[in-house]
Amino acid sequence: MSSIGKIFAILNVALAAAFLGWAVNLVESGNDYKGQLTAANTSHAEELASLNEELGSLREQLNQAKDQQRTHREEAARAKDRAGSAEAQLQQAENAGAQLRGDISKLTDINAGFKATIENLEKGKTDALKTASQSTTQRDDAVRAQQQAERAMRDAQEAMAAAERRIATLEADLVAVRSEAKSLDTQLQTLLAQTNTSLSDIRAVPLIEGAVLEVRTNVPPGLVALNVGSDNGVQRGMTFEIYGPNSYKGQVRVTSVLPDKCSAQVTLQNQGTSMARGDRATTRL
Repeated sequence: MSSIGKIFAILNVALAAAFLGWAVNLVESGNDYKGQLTAANTSHAEELASLNEELGSLREQLNQAKDQQRTHREEAARAKDRAGSAEAQLQQAENAGAQLRGDISKLTDINAGFKATIENLEKGKTDALKTASQSTTQRDDAVRAQQQAERAMRDAQEAMAAAERRIATLEADLVAVRSEAKSLDTQLQTLLAQTNTSLSDIRAVPLIEGAVLEVRTNVPPGLVALNVGSDNGVQRGMTFEIYGPNSYKGQVRVTSVLPDKCSAQVTLQNQGTSMARGDRATTRL
């Protein structure tokens, strides 16, 4: 083989070796690229899923934004309608305000007239109050006078009723006294007959006063001892009237006489009373 052939052969071998190395490197590079491509595809797939998810969220937000925009447009329309209604109401209010201002002007004039009328009425009221005060004073005086008259009339009626009751009591007492006087007169006549004395003798009896020493009721109609006797002018047949501090109790007739005391028989016992030691005795009441 010639040198050129050897060179070409060596060159071919070298090229083949170089190509083989390149192929090996290319295959290794391809495998690396394939792995990177797989990883990139996986990453892209994940990014795509994330983007799709984000896109879905954005679409949802967009729909919500559209809904809100539609709601805002509706609210804006309603607000516009309300604004138009408010403007109409404002116009009506302004018209009403103008009418009210006119009415207020009229009312001001009327109020001025009312003030003048009120002033006149206040003046009349003051005069009426003065008159009413005077009338009230006169009425109070009349009422007091009437009350005094009514009290005086009631007092007079009460006094008349009391007087009538007193008269009735006195009349009853008078009847009782007359009855008692009749009874006493009967007893006096009996006593005069029993003692054989006359009324003139009894009327001449001197005033003798004493006190009850003792009372005995076991011998009817009762015996009484007095602390006065013949030394005091007491005689048999004399009568003594017996009385207590606040009541008349009855009458006794002397039956026996000693110088310093005497005994007497009860001839009259006032109903509801009883003679007792210490009672007063007198020949004349």
